[in-house]
Amino acid sequence: MAKFASIIFLFFAALVVFASLEAPMVEAKLCERSSGTWSGVCGNNNACKNQCIN
Repeated sequence: MAKFASIIFLFFAALVVFASLEAPMVEAKLCERSSGTWSGVCGNNNACKNQCIN
C-alpha cells in the first residue's frame, strides 16, 4: 500500500512540475522595420513602444 501511495505522490508531483513549465508565455512580435536603437523583440508590455518603428 505504501508503494502505491508513493507512486501516486510521484505522479502528482510530476503533474505539478509539468503544469508549471506549461505556463502561458507572453507573445512577442517583431518590429515591422528594423530600429537603429533596439535589437530585441517587442513584448506586449510596451517596453519598446518608442523603439519599434511602425
